[in-house]
Amino acid sequence: MAPAIPRTPENELGHRQDLDLIEAALADLSLQARLAVEMKRFGGYTLQEIANRLGISVASAHRLVRDALTRIASRLPLRDD
Repeated sequence: MAPAIPRTPENELGHRQDLDLIEAALADLSLQARLAVEMKRFGGYTLQEIANRLGISVASAHRLVRDALTRIASRLPLRDD
């Protein structure tokens, strides 16, 4: 494995700002949408498991995750790094 290329202070600041934006976007989601996206992206749950936990259909679970990720991504700036 090759060593990671160290980030510049500017890169590090950009990543920290992105994390702040993601945190704010998660806080703005409905509880159900936030749980769905956290379960999928951070917990590795399947859409079926999310649907079962939230008492919704798999299609609704998919829609919650997709819409939440779209909202989060729309808040992030496009970066070259």
